[in-house]
Amino acid sequence: MRVCVLAKTLVVAMSVTLLAAGTAVGQIGQGEGLLTFNGGYVTASSAVTDRTIDGGVISVTFERLDWKSPFSVGFNIGYASASGDSGSGNSRVETSTNSIPVYVGGKYWLGKSKIQGYLGAAIGVYFSWLDREVVATGESFSSIEKTGFGLGVPAGGTFSIGETVFINANYTLNWLWDNELLKDDLLHSFNLGLGFKLGT
Repeated sequence: MRVCVLAKTLVVAMSVTLLAAGTAVGQIGQGEGLLTFNGGYVTASSAVTDRTIDGGVISVTFERLDWKSPFSVGFNIGYASASGDSGSGNSRVETSTNSIPVYVGGKYWLGKSKIQGYLGAAIGVYFSWLDREVVATGESFSSIEKTGFGLGVPAGGTFSIGETVFINANYTLNWLWDNELLKDDLLHSFNLGLGFKLGT
């Protein structure tokens, strides 16, 4: 039931996000589409275990860039899972904090060579839930679901390795407002990815 409700909510949020992104992108004129697939490392302070947790993150970004302007507009969806444990011996519990942020935002680009940098900002929604597993017995259960507003601030750069392919690297600070699973509502991600220019 929890997964079903989450999936339905995610579909609605993605539909609204895509509509908003499409409207915003249309306002900057004909530009070049950029599709980027990222993966990397994520870390945060857990409010549940009162410890630092870490794990992995994957995401996909589509944005439209007008090469006559230093700005791009687009949308991003990702999945991050950070885990840690608490207790010891038979009472040791592995805790995993999972989040799906869905953002609409923009970037300001620097440079016009093969190497370019950018600084961005994005706003949207997030979905978070907690998975726990008792290590000694293997018993697992989910609890604490949270949905709210999110803010993402990416900073990074790209390196072109061909006419239509580039490498992307960035750091993104995610602020997941009123997220009771995270001690300071912050999720830090370090990403490396591959991007494709889709033409005008």
